[in-house]
Amino acid sequence: KRAVLIGINYLGQKGQLRGCHNDVDNMKKFLIEKQGFSEQNMVILMDDGKHTSPTKKNILNAFQQVAEQSSSGDVVFVHYSGHGGRIKDQNSDEDDGNDETLIPLDFQQAGHIRDDDVLRVLVSPMPVGVTLTCVMDSCHSGTVLDLPYRFTSRGTKMQRNEKYKAKRASAFLCLNIMNLLAYIANAAVTYGIGTLAIVPGTSDNATLSAKYQTLVTPVGWAFSIWAVIFILELVWSIIQLFSAYRGSSLVRRGVGWYWIGVCMTQIGWTAAFSFEIIWLSLVAMLSILVFLLLIVVTQYRVKMKVSLRDYVLLKLPFLIHAGWILAASIVNINVLLVSLQLSAEILYYTALASLLVILGIALVCLLYPARKDLTIPFVLAWATSGIYVELQNPMDVIVQTFESPLYILVVQYGAIGVCGLVLFLSLFVGIWNCRSISADLRKNGSTEMTSLAPGGDYVSMGEV
Repeated sequence: KRAVLIGINYLGQKGQLRGCHNDVDNMKKFLIEKQGFSEQNMVILMDDGKHTSPTKKNILNAFQQVAEQSSSGDVVFVHYSGHGGRIKDQNSDEDDGNDETLIPLDFQQAGHIRDDDVLRVLVSPMPVGVTLTCVMDSCHSGTVLDLPYRFTSRGTKMQRNEKYKAKRASAFLCLNIMNLLAYIANAAVTYGIGTLAIVPGTSDNATLSAKYQTLVTPVGWAFSIWAVIFILELVWSIIQLFSAYRGSSLVRRGVGWYWIGVCMTQIGWTAAFSFEIIWLSLVAMLSILVFLLLIVVTQYRVKMKVSLRDYVLLKLPFLIHAGWILAASIVNINVLLVSLQLSAEILYYTALASLLVILGIALVCLLYPARKDLTIPFVLAWATSGIYVELQNPMDVIVQTFESPLYILVVQYGAIGVCGLVLFLSLFVGIWNCRSISADLRKNGSTEMTSLAPGGDYVSMGEV
C-alpha cells in the first residue's frame, strides 16, 4: 500500500487557503489507523516548511515514482487538496476546449499540471492489477484524471469519455510500433547483408571475420549467442506492444528511444563491416554499446519489484546483448589494428590488454552494483571460453603472424584463466547473495518483504 498526499495552502500568495494541510493530516491519520497504510510508504508534499515542497516538478515526480514502484496487486491512494483550474486545451481532446488542471505551489513560474500530464505520468503507466484511488479536492477536479468514465451527482449513470481510449492508446503506442519496426529493419539488414551478403561488393560476416582474424576472436560456435539475442529481442519487440507491458517503467522509461538507437547503429555496423570500412565499423560498434549500456543502467535505476517473467522478457535480452557487444567491441579494436597491418608484438600486447579489460568489466559488474546481476559476467565468460577453444587450433593466418607459439599459448591460457576466474567469482557472488536473502527472510519472517529476480536482482520492499 502506497500513498501520495498533497496539500497546498499557497502561503503568502493571492488566493491563500487555510485547510489543505489539515486535509492531508486527517487523510494520513485515516489511512494509517483505518486502512492499514504505513507512513514510510507515504509521500507527503505540503508548503509548510517541514515536508517536500509541492512544486510542479515534485508533484509529477511523486506521481511518476508511485507508478514505477507499483505492481499488480498493490493499492495506491492519491490525495490532492489545493486549487484547481481550467486552461485552453492544446491537443483538441476536450469537448469543452479546456484542460482541467492542478495548480502547484510554483504555478506562476512553472505553470499548471494539465489533466494530460496526470494521465501520462500517473494513470497510463500504472501496471495492470493495481488499485488506484484518487481524491482530488479542488475546483474542476471531476475529469482531472481523464478517465474513461465519470459519475456525477446530477446523474445516475456513468458518462463515457469517448476520447479516453484514443488518448491512452496514443500515449506510448507510437514508440512501441517504432520499436518493432526498428527490430525488423535490423534483423533484415543483419541477415540480408551480414549473413547472405546480397549487396554487390560486400562479404558476409564469417568471411570477413576469418580475413581479419585476431588473437581474441572467439571460435565460430560462440557466435551462436546471436540467435539467443535476436529471439529474445523479437519476443520483447512483440510483447512491448501489448497494454500489459506498453506502459511498464522497464519499457517506457528503462528503454525509451534507446532501442531504436541500438538498431540503427547495428545496421550501420553491418553496412560498414560488410564494405570493410573497419574504422567506421568500430565507431558504430561503440555506439551500439553506448545505447545498450544506457538501457541496462536506466532499467537498473527503475525501482520496482521485478518478477522472474518480467526479468526474462524485459531485461534479459538487453543484458545478454550488452555483454556480447562489450566483448565484440574489444574484438573490433583488435580487428582495426589487424587491418592496419601493425606488428605482431603490438597485436599480442593488445590481445593481453583486451583480456585484462574483459576481466575488469566482469569485476565491476560483480562488485559495484548494490543489486548484483550475473548475466554480463556469464556472457564475458562465454566469449573468453570461445577464444580459448579457437586458439587450440588457430587459423593459418594466426600461426604465420605469430612465429613464436608462445604468443598464442599465453593468450590462450590467459583467456581460459579469465573465464575460470569470472565463473568462480560469479558463483561466489551468487552464493553470497543467496545467503544475504536468506538472512533477510529470517529477519523479516516473511517472503512478502522481498522480490527476487535472476542474477541477484534483489529488491527489499523497505527500499522502495
